[in-house]
Amino acid sequence: MADLICLESFTESRARMDPVIFHDPRILENMLINEETSVVPCDYFATVQKDSQVQPYMRADIVTWMTEVCDELNCDTHVLPLAVKLMDMTLTKTPVQVTELQLLGATCMHIASKLRSTRIMSTNQCSFYADHSFTSRAVNLCEIIILSSLKWKTSFLTAADFLEHILARMTLPRGESNIIRKHSHAILQYCSPNTETAFMKPSVLGSGAIVAAIDRLNGKEESKRALRQVCNLTHHKPEEILRVVRLLPSRASQVDKQLATCSTPTDVQDINLDD
Repeated sequence: MADLICLESFTESRARMDPVIFHDPRILENMLINEETSVVPCDYFATVQKDSQVQPYMRADIVTWMTEVCDELNCDTHVLPLAVKLMDMTLTKTPVQVTELQLLGATCMHIASKLRSTRIMSTNQCSFYADHSFTSRAVNLCEIIILSSLKWKTSFLTAADFLEHILARMTLPRGESNIIRKHSHAILQYCSPNTETAFMKPSVLGSGAIVAAIDRLNGKEESKRALRQVCNLTHHKPEEILRVVRLLPSRASQVDKQLATCSTPTDVQDINLDD
């Protein structure tokens, strides 16, 4: 009995893509109509958080830490975007002390994992990855505060949601949809600490990630074709979407560093952000 070895491996259950949802044009149109409620409504640094002195670089540090935790736990790609959205929305409602930011970020990951994953990030894990700077009970209490401040509205649309629906409706090079999807999700992850993206429409951010991914995989001509497609699908102006693409070169060093530790499959490391 002492020589028994556990060879079990955990595989996450995922639903197959439903063609009724992803090929019905009304779904994307309704998402575009309703996304205004998922846009961060104000510059909370200058308003709600003015007295608490929460700064953009502090948000960036917390989101970077959240990214590392999600990578370490191999979370679903939709967990981090929703967690960041929950954190931003909470910061528009409730003053948060600088010392409580990590607790807020951890609790938002805990909530997002309940909503977007079959594996919940436990309160004990939240405490562990914060080096026990707060207790699991503190996460439970913070969860109540977040849900109360948001009036239990947690089903925000994220850029990752739009990414899936836009890709399903695009004409892409044959056999490349999966790699483009992986690159696009990776780019969303790399952009998430950038405060500028916090105030963008989710559809703009998702569209920009797709165009940036195709640009780096297939070159300028294919990216121009992709830009026209996403503009037709989302009704956004090209300059809005290109604003996302232009964020990437200045973050090239961080992108390269994150690629080395990213839990995304190895082929994503073929991204070249220096072109």
